[in-house]
Amino acid sequence: MQNGTAAMNWTTGYFDIGNIQANQNYDPLAVYARLYNWLDELIGEGSFFSGAYTANTQITGTQYLGMASIPSYGYKVVVYIEESY
Repeated sequence: MQNGTAAMNWTTGYFDIGNIQANQNYDPLAVYARLYNWLDELIGEGSFFSGAYTANTQITGTQYLGMASIPSYGYKVVVYIEESY
């Protein structure tokens, strides 16, 4: 469940994941974000959590995903939540 707002700061290259939590345990769990350009090329990646997750634990934080002279269009951030890594 996503609580709060996730946001990319296009000026600094940092992505704030907001607050993510689940109501059950996962082992393993990986939560990370990737920045892609308009050609779907990977620019950068940041990890927010990796390991055994305990139910209702909040995953929060900010990670640097990278900067590549980002214009006001053509880039996207994708958040991945995976039960394996």
